[in-house]
Amino acid sequence: MEGDRAQPDLPVILRTQGGRIVAATRTTADGTFGFNNVAPGIYVTYSDKSTAQTKGETLVTIKSGKTLGSVVINLIRPPLP
Repeated sequence: MEGDRAQPDLPVILRTQGGRIVAATRTTADGTFGFNNVAPGIYVTYSDKSTAQTKGETLVTIKSGKTLGSVVINLIRPPLP
């Protein structure tokens, strides 16, 4: 999300806390995304929107035998150095 607006066709990366990429996808027209067959564990979901120079990430925990509900990645513009 950028503000309160869902963002279509953005890359979303699922990675371990150590940085290893587990899966990648793109958001759909309504800004949603999903990953299938992810092993239980703690992961980071990351996305960016290069045209707006915004990015964001959210920590998620996948539990065995459970489906994770909605995850929101808030896109923000990083502060200038």
